[in-house]
Amino acid sequence: MVGMGAFATKSLWRPEKDRGNEKAANPLAPVAPAPPAGVAPRPDPDDTPRRPDAPPGPDVLPAPPPIVPPPGPGGPLAVPPVAPPVAPKVGPIAGPVPAPMPPMVGPVAVAPAPGAGAADRIEEHIRASKDPNAVVRQKAAATLAPFLTHADEAIRRLAAKALSDMGADAAPAAAALEKAAKDDDEEVGKWARQALIWLLTVDLKAKEPAKRIRALEQIATYKGEANIVGDQLIAAMIDKTPAVQVAAAEALEKVNPKVQKHVFTILFGMSKWGAIDELGKLGSDAAIALPMLFHFIANPKLLPEAPLGFAPPGPGGFVKSNHAAYSPLFATVSRIAPKDKRFAALVLEAVKQPELRRLGIHHLNTIEAETADKVKALVVALGDGESIFDVMTALEGYGKKAAPALPLLKKLKLSTKDTIREAARRAVEKIEE
Repeated sequence: MVGMGAFATKSLWRPEKDRGNEKAANPLAPVAPAPPAGVAPRPDPDDTPRRPDAPPGPDVLPAPPPIVPPPGPGGPLAVPPVAPPVAPKVGPIAGPVPAPMPPMVGPVAVAPAPGAGAADRIEEHIRASKDPNAVVRQKAAATLAPFLTHADEAIRRLAAKALSDMGADAAPAAAALEKAAKDDDEEVGKWARQALIWLLTVDLKAKEPAKRIRALEQIATYKGEANIVGDQLIAAMIDKTPAVQVAAAEALEKVNPKVQKHVFTILFGMSKWGAIDELGKLGSDAAIALPMLFHFIANPKLLPEAPLGFAPPGPGGFVKSNHAAYSPLFATVSRIAPKDKRFAALVLEAVKQPELRRLGIHHLNTIEAETADKVKALVVALGDGESIFDVMTALEGYGKKAAPALPLLKKLKLSTKDTIREAARRAVEKIEE
């Protein structure tokens, strides 16, 4: 039997890109005002760069606390953690050697408009926007903001794209992003709006339901562009406050109506398995529903018993008793995102478990994983004797790359059962030829 704790999940599903900060300040708050009359302005950063060994000044922000997900119900399959998004590399821009980052005035102050030669330093600011330290990232957002009004549209695009990748850390540039969202250049406007959408997701974690509802209403105004946070809208549909659930459902209907109707049925309707099957038919258009599907894979008892008709054909076959839910869930995920790394990890783990083995083998050729990892899972499966013919047949297909299985296969050639001896002999020949 499958160990019920072997795949237990620790939390409700996480959004694909949970880039907010629970304790972040209002991302749309105005920037710090200019110095009062009579106070000398700070020197031009081009003339007085900060010394590398200078101690941090009073504008240094404390690092935000880590977000700790709430505990959730356990189940037989654990969903691997979601890897953080990796920002695309930015190509070099010709120019002199970058100068040091200009100093800031206050924690969310926007840097002065770039002067002559300042555009050449944008790459340094972009690198800083990906720094592990939140203080450095937030300062980078402030120094990137002025580039959103640069005369060169290529520079504006780089700044807007970098800010859109920063999530809640882009808050110091919120005012500049509001203006850039209306930029004449299509790409600048698109990236700026995406950055603003990510900033709105900060309030989806607000303690006050009214703030969560307002954030959902604002996200809905971006319609299809807000599909980048569609998974967070789905998560909000099970908020503990009914009014938030309604606002989330209405927002998702405006953002992705094709997915919303099936998600609503899965969460609140009766024909849950039919809706899950319909999500699979949407293919990659239903990608925002993946966190929800992985959650159900980790907690299959949250769903009604699956009808046997949903089991995949061929080697996948049918699975037993309370594990029947895995067949339709795996089948749906494989149609939406067959190359998803989380799905690959689940399939490899299923191969190792006796009751899920045939289902895992059925999807081995679907997932994107190293052959060595597939062979390793099959070798583990070969050791317990369950579904042994399916395992040996799968190993044959990897030829010489299945060499790690040879010691066990050669032992099976000495089995007292004719069928096992013959299957092992054939597998050894295929691997050694």
